[in-house]
Amino acid sequence: MVRTAPILPVSPKRHLNFWISRIIALIIVIAISVCSLSSCLYLQYGQNIQSFMNNLSKQVQSSQLYYASTDPQTIYSRVTGKASDDTDPLSDTNVSYWHTTDPGAADQSATCLFKDGSLHVTIQTPQALFYCTSGQVYKQFAFQVNYAILQGLGGGIVFRTSNSDHTYYLWNLDTSGAYRLMVISNNRLVSVLLEGKHISSFKTGYNQENVLTVIAYDSMILLYVNKHFVDRVKDNSFASGEIGLLSYNGDTTTDVSFTNAKVWLLS
Repeated sequence: MVRTAPILPVSPKRHLNFWISRIIALIIVIAISVCSLSSCLYLQYGQNIQSFMNNLSKQVQSSQLYYASTDPQTIYSRVTGKASDDTDPLSDTNVSYWHTTDPGAADQSATCLFKDGSLHVTIQTPQALFYCTSGQVYKQFAFQVNYAILQGLGGGIVFRTSNSDHTYYLWNLDTSGAYRLMVISNNRLVSVLLEGKHISSFKTGYNQENVLTVIAYDSMILLYVNKHFVDRVKDNSFASGEIGLLSYNGDTTTDVSFTNAKVWLLS
């Protein structure tokens, strides 16, 4: 036999309390969920920002070149790996901005003239040097040029040159790869900053093309031959000036050819 129990009426007060307790519980669950979600978002966002800032700091530090202490081959790769700011093939007087001498002048003892697709700097005066400049003034830069000694003693680069004061840095190299970096003032030797009897990467002899690179940043000067580091030095003698191509003579005529001049501006 099945017995049915009468349905007891629910008092309005108990019914209201039931729903109030349910709503409060739901509010508590939602509040906990929202707080947990916001905490997770905050932690995730904060962690992402911190990670981003750390990565940015590392990128900034890695992008800075300390010319006195950074590995010199790294400096070379970073500087010359970009497109150059000034480029001159030094092959034609009609497109070149470099200064040349008058081919029709009576005195041809020292000349800068285009010949056979290159700029020739020639000096006939014994125990003398001669250079021609680009006419452009640079402060912090990298300068690179291909050169070959065709006859005579040697050639090289001058930089931070002031023609009015006759002051400049002079880097000369002979056919054996012996070199000197000197400070010149009033056309007189002030000091020898660097020198060496031979550079291992240098191609010796006549008609041998070598790539010379000088990087000058503030007081730091770095030298390279055929993309290989030679040496660096700190000197405050000159802060800015023109760049030039050099020929220096012994007892006979010296002829040096130059091609493919490039300049990178440093900041």
